[in-house]
Amino acid sequence: MKTTNEQLPAGTMPAPVGPGPARRTLVSFFHRRGILALLLACTSLPLPAAGGNAADPNYLVFSSGAGYALARSKASLFALEYRFRENYRGLHPYLLGAWAPKDGATYLGAGLLYNFELSPRWRLTVSSGPGYYERNHSPMDLGNTIEFYSNLEISTIIRHGHRLGLSVGHISNGGLGKHNPGSETLRVVYAVPFR
Repeated sequence: MKTTNEQLPAGTMPAPVGPGPARRTLVSFFHRRGILALLLACTSLPLPAAGGNAADPNYLVFSSGAGYALARSKASLFALEYRFRENYRGLHPYLLGAWAPKDGATYLGAGLLYNFELSPRWRLTVSSGPGYYERNHSPMDLGNTIEFYSNLEISTIIRHGHRLGLSVGHISNGGLGKHNPGSETLRVVYAVPFR
């Protein structure tokens, strides 16, 4: 049953309609712990068979696309990522650097990723990790310099182990800042393997 202004004591305002503290707390929990918990849950999966991602090399990943993908003012984005061979049950550590040349915004981060083999050619990659965000001249104030980047990528082998894919990501401070607008990225990725 909704409460009206007439039923409230004098001088009090009704609670705002829409997402409240409970939703913000849930979002904060998800970004700080949810994706990492998902990645850690992957450790309960059986080890991949030979020829699957157990035999993966290191990858140098080049990507380009749009930052602030759902905002009115978008920015071109370039990123370079180094993906290490997995060190525990299919989990790969990675290092990521991203730069938006239009406004100078930069992001440097690290985290863990896990590959789900959909077929001999297709792969779904889930990743998440913390990083440092420098706004510079960007109109996008993400609320903190510590930001968590979560990413979902689908890719296919094109030749000699090289992979081409599409990546959708979300960056958020996980409630560490006074405000947490978050932002999305959309990138085309090209992964070059090497031993």
